[in-house]
Amino acid sequence: FVFMMTGPPKFTLARSSAAVYVYKGQLIRVRWKGGRFRWMTGHVSVVGGPRADGAGIVLGMHDIDDLIVARAVADAARRKEERTRVTMDSAAVGMAIIDPGGHFVHVNPALARMLDYEEQHLVGATFATVTHPDDVARGMRAVGELMSGTAEGFTQRKRYLTRTGEVIWVDLSVVAVRRPDGTVDHFVAQLV
Repeated sequence: FVFMMTGPPKFTLARSSAAVYVYKGQLIRVRWKGGRFRWMTGHVSVVGGPRADGAGIVLGMHDIDDLIVARAVADAARRKEERTRVTMDSAAVGMAIIDPGGHFVHVNPALARMLDYEEQHLVGATFATVTHPDDVARGMRAVGELMSGTAEGFTQRKRYLTRTGEVIWVDLSVVAVRRPDGTVDHFVAQLV
C-alpha cells in the first residue's frame, strides 16, 4: 500500500529519533497492489513522514472507511427516499405522513386537492383540524391503539372538512411505522 494524506497530521508523537504523525479522520488515497487507487477516510499513524509527497512508513491504521462503498450506500438511500417521495406525490389517492403528535409532516397533491388546501397550509397542522368534530374522538382512540402497540393499522369511514367548510366522506387507512425499539416513528395515511 502507498498512502497519500490530503492534510497535515492532527498531532505528532516524539519517539526517539523519529516522529510518529497521526492522521485522524483524514481523506487518504490508497494505492493497491496493481496500481489502482481508492479514496478512504480513517486514522493512520505514520513514522518518518510527512514528506512532501505525504508518504512515510505506516505503523497502523484503524477506522478506515472505503469512500466508494460509503458513497454507494448514501446514493442508494438518496434514491430510495426520492423514489418514495415521487411515488407518494404521484399517487391518485390522498396520502400523508403524520408524526406521533398528529401533525402532518408531508401531504401529497391529491390530499391537498381533496381538502381544497395548498400543501404548505396542511403541513404542520393536525389531522384533527381537518376532521369533522363528531369524528375526532373516534380517530384519537384508533391512534391511541397504534401508539400503544395494540394495533398496527386501522381503517375508518369518516368525515373531513375542506378549506371552505364543506363536509366530505373519506375512507381512511392508517398504518404505524415503528422504530427498532417499537415506538411509533410516524404514520402513513391514505384517503380515498
